[in-house]
Amino acid sequence: MLEQKGEFKKFQFQSDSGRTNTTHFCPECGSTVFFKAEAFKGMTGVAAGCFPSPDIPEPTMAVWTRSKHSWVEFPEHWTSMEQQTP
Repeated sequence: MLEQKGEFKKFQFQSDSGRTNTTHFCPECGSTVFFKAEAFKGMTGVAAGCFPSPDIPEPTMAVWTRSKHSWVEFPEHWTSMEQQTP
C-alpha cells in the first residue's frame, strides 16, 4: 500500500456523463497524483508515472482512452474504457 506524504490540492469537475470526478494534484508542480471518479466508487486512480519507484504495482485499467495519443498502447490484459459509462 502506498502512503500519502505531503499536501495536495483537488479539483472537481463533471464528466461527460454528469458524474463528479476529483483530481488530486501537487500544489508545487501541478502534476496529477491520483484521482477519484464517482463512476468507480471505492477505487482510486493513480498517475503511476509520478512515482519513481520501480516497485509500484502494475496498473490494471486504462480509462478515458479515446483521448489518448494514437501511439499509446496498453497491454491486452488491462481493462480498457474509451469513456466513462453513462
